[in-house]
Amino acid sequence: MKRILAGSLLVLGPPMALAGTLSNGDFNQAVGEWPDGDGPPGWELSLDDADQRGIVEPAAFAHTGENIFYFNHLQTGYGGSRVDQCVELDGPRDLELALMVRPVDPHPDMRVRLRLDFYADGICDEDSANADAEQVETDIPLDPQRTPPDTWVELLSQTRLDSELGTDVGSVRVSFRLRDRSADGQPVDPPRRVYFDNVMLRSPVGLLPTPTRQALRDFYQATEGDGWYRNDGWMAAEGTECQWYGITCTPEGDEILRLDLAGNNLAGTVPESILALDTIESGGLDLCFNPLEIPGGGVGQFVDGLQLGAAGERCETPQLEPFDRLSAGILYKPARSG
Repeated sequence: MKRILAGSLLVLGPPMALAGTLSNGDFNQAVGEWPDGDGPPGWELSLDDADQRGIVEPAAFAHTGENIFYFNHLQTGYGGSRVDQCVELDGPRDLELALMVRPVDPHPDMRVRLRLDFYADGICDEDSANADAEQVETDIPLDPQRTPPDTWVELLSQTRLDSELGTDVGSVRVSFRLRDRSADGQPVDPPRRVYFDNVMLRSPVGLLPTPTRQALRDFYQATEGDGWYRNDGWMAAEGTECQWYGITCTPEGDEILRLDLAGNNLAGTVPESILALDTIESGGLDLCFNPLEIPGGGVGQFVDGLQLGAAGERCETPQLEPFDRLSAGILYKPARSG
């Protein structure tokens, strides 16, 4: 299984689901077809035309339980193929929306939108105080590299931290939407099929300390992160850092244990703020085979003390092997001994 956040491939231990809040997230309560304004138990559909339907049916390839959900055809805008549910909350908390998606014929001009809208009352009243001010909206393209055909992939919204919410939050409207502009800006005919399953509203695992989060962002900027071969997830929303490419955290998500960016086209100078990454375990830092400048003094001592093999000893004679997954052309990563 793969996981996607705002279009990036990520790996992380499982966050905590919010039990008993979101209803029928696996679509196992009923099988059928529903028009605009109706929907499977717990859900409401917003569809653009009278012939459009949201469909739940059994499938041997279902991710969770026995059923899957899909739209019989799609629209050019997100509002025309939309599924909503209002969830009452017991107060502010860190929240993210997650679901499983399985495109039959993925295309980069097909996109899923994950959205959370927060309200002061308990029923998602659009006249409620927080209706416009507090929301999360994450658009994710279904391109073949990130969402391969006939493969379940987890999509994640950005995280809304409780510190960013008003103290009077009482409910959240959960929404996933799908649009298709793969045929010269219009939906293709016959329609491309995209299946959904296992929709969850949940609290992500821990949060790194502020100096650690800032140090990672400084490191990205100082080492020309936009030019890295792999920068999946980097510079995404606060609270997602443990999901960024090359980072391994504790199961609680509150400390970094490893930073592995070997052979990833890092350039520039390692910034002094890297000293804030002091929870990295010995041998847990790998910056080998990058055209980096590492200053002397405290930064140099820090890198030498944590670098895989110590003082770059294993960076001297690289053995090149192909990446398991190619991106940005033909890339190679050094094989490590030991």
